[in-house]
Amino acid sequence: MGLVVAEERPDLSEAKNNLVVQNAAMKSQMQELEATILRMLSEASGDILDDESLINTLDASKKTSEEIKEKLAQAEVTEKEIDTTRAEYAPVAFRSALLYFCVADLSTIDPMYQYSLGWFMSLFRNGIQNSTASGDLPERLTNIINYFTFSIYQNVCRSLFEKHKLLFSFLLCIRIMQGDNKIDTEEFKFLLSGPPTTKTDGENPAPDWMTINSWTEFSNMHFELPSFAGVTDVVREHAATFKCMFDSSAPEDFELPGGLQQRLSMFQRLLILRGMRLDKVTEGVQQLVSSELGSPFIEPPPFNLQLCYAYSTVKTPLIFVFVPGSDPAADLYKFTAVMKMDRKLEAISLGQGQGPIAEGLIKNGQDSGGWVFLQNCHLSVSWMPKLEKIVETTDEDLVHRDYRLWYVCECICVRMPLVSAVNAVWVRV
Repeated sequence: MGLVVAEERPDLSEAKNNLVVQNAAMKSQMQELEATILRMLSEASGDILDDESLINTLDASKKTSEEIKEKLAQAEVTEKEIDTTRAEYAPVAFRSALLYFCVADLSTIDPMYQYSLGWFMSLFRNGIQNSTASGDLPERLTNIINYFTFSIYQNVCRSLFEKHKLLFSFLLCIRIMQGDNKIDTEEFKFLLSGPPTTKTDGENPAPDWMTINSWTEFSNMHFELPSFAGVTDVVREHAATFKCMFDSSAPEDFELPGGLQQRLSMFQRLLILRGMRLDKVTEGVQQLVSSELGSPFIEPPPFNLQLCYAYSTVKTPLIFVFVPGSDPAADLYKFTAVMKMDRKLEAISLGQGQGPIAEGLIKNGQDSGGWVFLQNCHLSVSWMPKLEKIVETTDEDLVHRDYRLWYVCECICVRMPLVSAVNAVWVRV
């Protein structure tokens, strides 16, 4: 919330900060006045009514106290007005928090999928600055949300293995739908885990083509999920139509009979598809993501080194993760020529005894604004902690702004530099 308000309404952010400081100062002054009065009363001797100094101090303190109370009351009104305006940006803050935890959860899929809060905040700030401007606040908020959501998808997707890209799209879609209260938790659990029991609603109405597992799934939908009550009756009544769906090469496009098509949401229809044709759930997921977020979210971004470079900084290295047979070095050399950095690129293949030489190249690159390309990092595991320290201690104010660190590894090992990894721009080739 603080970041989006600071970017969109710096005047409001400054007023809020000044108000907090002023309120703290006035409350401190009140405490000092109270302490002074108590001290003078405790030190007074004789009749306090005869102590002119004490009387004058009490009178001045009363006036000052009344002025402070009045200012605090005015400040409270102003603060409420500021908070009301700030609250209008809550949808952007909510979406950004939702996306952050969505990205953070990727580490449960693969430990190498780790992304820092600093990296995320940098993308968020970039999204605010580059999204389409508008004088209409609701439209402006929508523009920020849409731009940032797609930016997160592109940047994260670029760093994922191919087999995990659709999974990330689905996770992104589900989290957004959950944030909009479009998904029932029990239905989502059912989609992931299947029926919780083996009980069925009578005999299988079509044992010649419907498996007992499918009938168990429909029965459990009927028993366990309120939105699916009566689904077994629909299956019995329209068994022939469901047989056509079962035999179809594209059951995900099939219109459900018995009013189910109109009664169930696209997400809920995934459960029907799961029960009928589990092998086609992937296609159903693609349709759901495309419907909710748009077709670009099921189309992994193409390899674009220029775009990757745009998100890098002197403290944000670019990491190539390649599979045997690919050659990221060739792409980098072409890119350096385009950027007119081919004469300022220093490359080294890491291995035994190459660490100190690489350190020297990095130091020279930081001073002169050159690019340093470290190849085969997976062959120099023992030197990785040193590389981590170099990346962590790089001072942006002391390093040439054109300096960039690139490195390549065939796989990520447990000793890959954590600081550089979570703050890096990942590129899978």
